[in-house]
Amino acid sequence: MATGKGDLYYAREKTSLAVSIMATTTGSIQERLLNGWMREGHHALPMGEGQAGLPMSDELIESLEAFNDRMSCRPALGDEGTFSATILALSDDEASAAARDLVEISYQIEAEIEDAR
Repeated sequence: MATGKGDLYYAREKTSLAVSIMATTTGSIQERLLNGWMREGHHALPMGEGQAGLPMSDELIESLEAFNDRMSCRPALGDEGTFSATILALSDDEASAAARDLVEISYQIEAEIEDAR
């Protein structure tokens, strides 16, 4: 569980990049979700008290943490990592639903930034 409030602008950057990767790269939905979340999206999670910027709501932090937990809940086999073990085992429908959830989180981030203005 994160201890800081994170930074909405950094979270927007990372989730936007993750969504872009999912939309513009080739491969199965599982591979695109894995690449987007592993390379960019999971960095949106608050990492500690030292982050400056516009803080995230507790609800958004919970959404990010719950999504991250869902994307890493299977134990890793060998050197694959928990993201790979979990995401590559999802059915097409499960991976598509997870991708939609990540897009929804990115909308939630945008809404919080807009509300803060």
